[in-house]
Amino acid sequence: MGSNVWTDENEWPIGRNGGPDDYRSVETRKDLLVFTSSPFRTAVKICRPIVVKLFAATSARDTNWTAMILDVHPDGYAQRLNDGIVRARFRYGDDVEVFAPPGKVEEYDIDAWSTCVEQQPGHRLRLQIASSAAGKFGLNLNTGGLLGQESEGVVAEQTIHHESGRAPYLLVPIVPPKL
Repeated sequence: MGSNVWTDENEWPIGRNGGPDDYRSVETRKDLLVFTSSPFRTAVKICRPIVVKLFAATSARDTNWTAMILDVHPDGYAQRLNDGIVRARFRYGDDVEVFAPPGKVEEYDIDAWSTCVEQQPGHRLRLQIASSAAGKFGLNLNTGGLLGQESEGVVAEQTIHHESGRAPYLLVPIVPPKL
């Protein structure tokens, strides 16, 4: 995935913190992995927390993994629903600091917060995975240094696994239809 330090040349809309914007242009970035579901055949209500499961390795002692869940309209418009982040060193909880073993595949849970939306027929869900969302979430300079006291970063080589048994996936809470 390359560097997770964003600049204007990465074409990330600096200052964008979410909303009903169209994110299709972001999906052309080379450091972003995108998965899209098949279209819904019927209306589906999604309510409660969404979690993204990710199996990934990094060359760094610490790094960020970000996920964005989008509602893709039939015309292609990609609207952000939720997003979240996990810092590798805190993958077991905010009070447990364990650095990433370089090159080793680790399992990450990314809390993408809660939502309550009804996906309409013809709409699809999309998952974008990256290693940063500068302007939205704080930078991780990948060194494993003291938070907020790092002055220089290192480029991390990121590997997101997507083979059988290690594919990223969404845990999406579906509300059963009323009978």
